[in-house]
Amino acid sequence: MRMFEEKRNQDLMEFLRSMQTIVGQKQNQGSRSKLSDFQRTNPPSFSQADDPLEADDWLRTIEKKLEIARCEEADMVPFATHYLEGYAAIWWDNTKAVWPPEEDITWEKFKEKFRTYHIPTGIMKVKQREFLALTQGSLSVTEYLNKFNNLSRYSLYDVATEERKIDRFLSGLNAPLRCQLSMLDFPDFQTLVNKSLIAEREHKSANALKVGYDDRKRKYEAKKVNNEPFPQKPRTWQPAQNSYQPAGNNGNVTANKPWTQGKTQGPTMEECRRDNTCFICG
Repeated sequence: MRMFEEKRNQDLMEFLRSMQTIVGQKQNQGSRSKLSDFQRTNPPSFSQADDPLEADDWLRTIEKKLEIARCEEADMVPFATHYLEGYAAIWWDNTKAVWPPEEDITWEKFKEKFRTYHIPTGIMKVKQREFLALTQGSLSVTEYLNKFNNLSRYSLYDVATEERKIDRFLSGLNAPLRCQLSMLDFPDFQTLVNKSLIAEREHKSANALKVGYDDRKRKYEAKKVNNEPFPQKPRTWQPAQNSYQPAGNNGNVTANKPWTQGKTQGPTMEECRRDNTCFICG
């Protein structure tokens, strides 16, 4: 009887050991399966970034791919850090070496450490000021929208609500579009974007018509100038200033007397009697 009980206990221990082996194999297979699923999403690698947005984009992309692969919390950090290279991999090795042993390395804590190092606060403030000073300028509405969405991540407070987002986007549009759209109400941001695109198209059409009209006007005025006769210089007439100088029969010249326009002064009767000469005065 005692030998029978010992045999049964041995069989039970072997059964438990075999079950633990099977469970361990399944767990390992499950981990390998999750890793394969994650790798099939083609996650990008990360080494370093000149623009902090690139580091933030990598972190967001990795998080989405971890969700697609349905990775568990315990696998997220090892899977993500597997794609760190170069300076980023060195940073993670140093960070992990000084990590408190009693503190678990969770995904949220990893993201906090990653953003603190690769996205410095000073650069975030510079990008925030760049967003607040953003205007359309020579950009199209689509180009302005893309830049607006790209920089708005540095200033989440200013786009936290639809009203703030609408006001910020509207204030950066060019004056013609802003004046036209300011008179309208927009229930959401997408409606403002749609109206802005329509207003831009109509504004370009109006400008094209105006340019065509001005061009035709210039051609007409140039043709009109070419057909006109050559302008002549106006003449100015000035009367000649002469003096009447009657001569006597003895060859003497009488005293000069001024010439008066519209009146002829001839010899007087006294002159005729004195010189005994007739000038036929009439």
